[in-house]
Amino acid sequence: MLEPNILQNGMHSNLSLEKTIEANGKRIDAFKEKMKEAGSKATKKYNKEVAVLEQKNHELKIKLDEYKDEGQIKWEEFKMNFNHDLDVIGKTMKDLFKDNS
Repeated sequence: MLEPNILQNGMHSNLSLEKTIEANGKRIDAFKEKMKEAGSKATKKYNKEVAVLEQKNHELKIKLDEYKDEGQIKWEEFKMNFNHDLDVIGKTMKDLFKDNS
């Protein structure tokens, strides 16, 4: 499960963020397996939504990998935007996966 406002103080949070992104990927993969077991009709229905989630999660990983320390103000802006993106992905997964449990 995603932790809100996981970014707190500087770059030492990268490991936690990487683990969160990795956990998102595992949840997406588990959902895809579940959809395969449910049959092709269910798989077709959710393929697009799952692909969007995978892409957004991948983009977050790239954003984190490419972040360069540019001072406290830039860090705070990055942190706010990153947390928002994590929250959006988390809510989307929760809603999508809840509907199919």
